[in-house]
Amino acid sequence: MKYINPLIPVYLSAGTETLIRISQIFGKFELNIRRFTMYEPLKNGEILIKPYLMDHSAFDAAAFEIIAEGKTVIYSGDFRGHGRKSGCLDRFIDSATKNADALIIEGTMFGRLNEDVMTEQELEEKLVEMVGFRGPILFQASSQNIDRLVSFYRAALRLGKTFVVDIYTANVLYELRQIGNNHLPYPSVDYPSIKVFYPYRLTQKIFNEIGEKYAKRFSPCYIPKDKLREKQNNVVMACRPSMGRDLKLPA
Repeated sequence: MKYINPLIPVYLSAGTETLIRISQIFGKFELNIRRFTMYEPLKNGEILIKPYLMDHSAFDAAAFEIIAEGKTVIYSGDFRGHGRKSGCLDRFIDSATKNADALIIEGTMFGRLNEDVMTEQELEEKLVEMVGFRGPILFQASSQNIDRLVSFYRAALRLGKTFVVDIYTANVLYELRQIGNNHLPYPSVDYPSIKVFYPYRLTQKIFNEIGEKYAKRFSPCYIPKDKLREKQNNVVMACRPSMGRDLKLPA
């Protein structure tokens, strides 16, 4: 979006705006942002647009019903029915205009009809079945795949394990929680089982280039490397390849 003329308005939900702002914190660009609210119609000239919240790994994903000149176009957005907001798909199907003039639909699963799709609840249950597993449970997922993070957090909670995220993921969860109208777990005194790991290079960049508040806000939840090693058999941790050097714990 950095190539969009700043004079052109970009309509975003609160969640999408927050994720873009966090993602671009290392390389900011200007956007002419205007907010929309799910299920509340908005007008752009003579065009009426109705946004619908959809269940997707991307937080605040939306479908749109677009009405103009007596015609209706429905864009499904990227959707699914196996996440933690699966009811959104049913609400969209029930509420959207029937017999629209055109339907634009995503096709991620086209050609993959026999592929098993595990719901987030099923994933959580699979993780809980690892109750007797000895060793750290490490997983890799996008820091913006909120449903997946919640699944691992809930499993960790049920297993009595500590849930560990890096400083970037911690900021994503924190910023989204500030929007309100959600109950996302985030590193704080209210969620004592969540701890924050500070990868060296990322932490240095935050202090030197971004702003120390993005690191210091999680000081009470900080888990140092030696403590992580001590608790490793009781940890569920989000990891990424860039953290490899940080996680090479001494014997």
